[in-house]
Amino acid sequence: MPAKSQPGNGLAAEWNLGESGYKTGMDANLRFLSAAVQLVLERSDKVLPTPPAEGMLAIAENGATIVGYKDGAWISVATPRVGWVGYDKLLGTHVHFGASGWGRPPWIEDAPVDGRRYIRKDGAWLEDDYRISAFIPQITQANQQVASFIIPVPMSLPNDASDCVARCQLPPPEETALILRKNTTQIGTITFTPGETVGVIDITGTADVAFAKHDELNLFAPSPITGVPEGIRILFRLEM
Repeated sequence: MPAKSQPGNGLAAEWNLGESGYKTGMDANLRFLSAAVQLVLERSDKVLPTPPAEGMLAIAENGATIVGYKDGAWISVATPRVGWVGYDKLLGTHVHFGASGWGRPPWIEDAPVDGRRYIRKDGAWLEDDYRISAFIPQITQANQQVASFIIPVPMSLPNDASDCVARCQLPPPEETALILRKNTTQIGTITFTPGETVGVIDITGTADVAFAKHDELNLFAPSPITGVPEGIRILFRLEM
């Protein structure tokens, strides 16, 4: 009896033993499987590779057919079904066949490529920032090291100190600038003024401050001191 289309990808099967046409049908099956199993495409943008090489697979100009280069010509080898996933060698990423054709897989978009680290949350990419905080009850002497943080991985402190915060419970009687240091090098100040409970964080220079693994971010009291804020609370945000 004539072959029957099988569930799933529709391969032909169930010929009668010795039935004429088996070779043609089985060759079609094997061409189909060669394309559909672990599908790797030279490109999926409907532009055939030039010059082509034997065995290449690509998407035909109509966007609906997978073609292969065999014996000096492009031949149709499979019609993709919605849900198929292939690897596009030109893009270096997987592509997905949906109702509107080939495109990037819909389940996860690529994270931005800008040198930052990102985490995935609630279906979106978020910048992976590192936050550290400290509470300094009192400063008792000039040039006192009042806080110190060991940086666990390479990251940077933004030059504009965005999302960094400094507050105090009791403002100083006169302007006081605490010293920020990367290891032993000064990189900025945190200034508190009389009557103000919010300090101004100023990073020296125009570039972000890069920290290597196990560098230190240190905070020192000014020298000399005649009156300092009390109950200082500080939050630093660093970019990973």
